[in-house]
Amino acid sequence: MSKVMTLLTSATGHALVKSFSGTDVALQPFSTGKLFNVSEEIVSDLKSLSALLQRLEDKPTHTVIRGSLTDDQSSPVPRNKETFTATPRQWCMIDIDSLAWGGDLSGQQAMLSYAIQQLPVEFQSADFWYQFSSSMGIKSGINVHLWFWLNRPCSDNELKVWLSGCPVDMRMFNPIQIHLTANSRFIDGAVDPYPNRSGLFEAGTGISTVTVPSDLAFRSAVASKSSKQRTRGESGLLDPSDIERDPVTDLAIDGREQVLHITERKRETDIQHYCKSDDVRTGFKVTKGRLFCHPKMLQSSPARFKLV
Repeated sequence: MSKVMTLLTSATGHALVKSFSGTDVALQPFSTGKLFNVSEEIVSDLKSLSALLQRLEDKPTHTVIRGSLTDDQSSPVPRNKETFTATPRQWCMIDIDSLAWGGDLSGQQAMLSYAIQQLPVEFQSADFWYQFSSSMGIKSGINVHLWFWLNRPCSDNELKVWLSGCPVDMRMFNPIQIHLTANSRFIDGAVDPYPNRSGLFEAGTGISTVTVPSDLAFRSAVASKSSKQRTRGESGLLDPSDIERDPVTDLAIDGREQVLHITERKRETDIQHYCKSDDVRTGFKVTKGRLFCHPKMLQSSPARFKLV
């Protein structure tokens, strides 16, 4: 399933493209329709991905989504989360919109080189298929879709984590988000200001597959856990089951646990030492009414604090 692209074809003949009209190149109302026929195309590498995308440029009733049709559905179907399910894919499309650019708009290679510099380092040395979006040359800045082939399937959540902080449209990493692939239409006197919109960008490294970071799955799991609503008991403390811990060290790793909220100054005033500093059996007492509520001698062989 990861080496498959889900294609939607409008069951009602809707053109799934942006249209512009008149000498002022005005954007026309855009509607996708409600029902779609679903098919799948096998892709195995950047070459086959690029070939498919090139064919789809001339198919205005077709579009692409990341999700896959659920087992109990058959065409035609509506485009919703009950009909399609999230599916890790070995391809991804990165949508960069209105990236500030002070250079020449005719310099495609320079713009593409600048665009990929805004992405994580793993993308910067790999070849990709590009499609300047319908707004390129109409809206300011760089507006482009970048299609990459990955060395393993990535989920929507993994891509969101990987590209966090980059100037990209995160809505693309949604099972039912449409990826427009057909050429835009310019009608009633409108002239396409950017007629050469797609092609293969060669980074010069001979690399056509992006290597996914080895820790991405772990980072994605942490981010997913942190984003969930976490419960608190009557004491106001987090439920222990909601604390994300490193599987090796058992330490809290999501950065939001209530762990010993005391400053160095409070440490110095709250802790009373009873033994000399060179005494191997050094212990200390925590004053009643402070963090632990009751006086208690803590042993130091070794000292451990319980996370709350």
